Amino acid sequence: MVISFEKLRELQLAEKESNKLQHLSDNIVEEIREYLARKTAKKNKTNADIVELENIKNVIKSIFEKREHKIVELALLSSRTGMPVENLLKEEEQLFYSLISILKNSRTKFFNILKNERNKNEQTKKEANVNLKIGEKIRITETLPPFVDKNLKVYSLKKDDIVTLPDDIKNILIKNKKAIVV
Repeated sequence: MVISFEKLRELQLAEKESNKLQHLSDNIVEEIREYLARKTAKKNKTNADIVELENIKNVIKSIFEKREHKIVELALLSSRTGMPVENLLKEEEQLFYSLISILKNSRTKFFNILKNERNKNEQTKKEANVNLKIGEKIRITETLPPFVDKNLKVYSLKKDDIVTLPDDIKNILIKNKKAIVV
């Protein structure tokens, strides 16, 4: 795709009119950078050239801000439901996954605080016996950030906890040297 001011305006309009992230080519950021570099490098700029360059920058900013807003909303939705997201650029993935991590950690901390306020002793027992499924007991070798299993159960495991976990989680922890069999 060859980037032009008209193409940028089409992208801006498509992002504005849809609640979903629009599909963009994988190299769109590079194409926009090159287009902007060509327009900026032009010598002997007229007033019209200067105005056009400002308009180009404003349209690019508008596209970025609209996508950024959608990514924040998608991260919130995905952190609650686990729904996958489509049409993220690789440059946007870090923002998306960082937001999900922050939101999940915040949610876990909040609900852990509520649980602790109700009954601290009961919470300690639950952490020691996270899930009583058939399997071997393991010792957690380092404190782990809270995580969610496929059934949306939140786990908060601390160093030296001895627990019984579903085999799939247990195997991942052992494989990654986060736990050892007791």
